[in-house]
Amino acid sequence: MSPRMVMRIMDEFRAAPKRRFGRSSPAADRLSPREWEIMNLLAAGRTTEETAAELFLSPTTVRVHVSTVLKKLRVKDRESALRVLRGE
Repeated sequence: MSPRMVMRIMDEFRAAPKRRFGRSSPAADRLSPREWEIMNLLAAGRTTEETAAELFLSPTTVRVHVSTVLKKLRVKDRESALRVLRGE
């Protein structure tokens, strides 16, 4: 394993995911740490592919997490989910 990868893994374990959003609903409270992490990256403007690469996931896995978030928040699309999470 490369030193960069080791540092990355250590950084992930050191700090809990930072949330850019306020928890605005009981549904938002049910999001997993990974779902929050993915939504934070998408809110920061990352694409599905960029998010997947950054988290060492496949793009399909990112899409599955997003789909789960949409169901939990009872919204139709990512933009609506981000609005709910921002409390708009």
